[in-house]
Amino acid sequence: FRSISVRLSDAMSEASVWAERYDRPLAGIVEVQDELTGLIAAAVANQLEIEIGARSGGGNPTSFASYELILEGNWHFKKLTIAANDLAIACYNKALAIEPRSAEAMSALATGLTSGWLLEFSAEKLARGVEIGRRAVEFDPLLAKAHAATGFGLLFLDGLAAAREPIERALALNPDDWFCLT
Repeated sequence: FRSISVRLSDAMSEASVWAERYDRPLAGIVEVQDELTGLIAAAVANQLEIEIGARSGGGNPTSFASYELILEGNWHFKKLTIAANDLAIACYNKALAIEPRSAEAMSALATGLTSGWLLEFSAEKLARGVEIGRRAVEFDPLLAKAHAATGFGLLFLDGLAAAREPIERALALNPDDWFCLT
């Protein structure tokens, strides 16, 4: 086995923002590199999304434990399976239990729930996702992901006309975000 440690630091303060250690077998080094590259890229992207949200004036403080659960949920969510989506939803619910006013956790939960429509055609998850997405927008109207999650759910719940406003708002807030563009 080989241990690989990765750390992301704030360039101005030099404070460690995120760190992870990966233990992998030496065999199949190319596959290990591909796996770790994907895991690290996802973790860094998630960290940047949360940092941008926190610095955008949304006033959405996130405790470390809640933040870790959001990251874990995002990791599961990106697997795009029913089982992984259910694990993501569980992580987001735990994050909200720790910090009930976290718009970041709410928008992540809304995304997981509305994706339940695509993965398993769950009308109940879809409706709940839209409701939670709207709450996330109320808590942080500058969080593009909250608008995008709401619009995504409304697209399937009520059609394109209902989805247009939140999707356009999400794109106006963050035109380069992959989820908003999707």
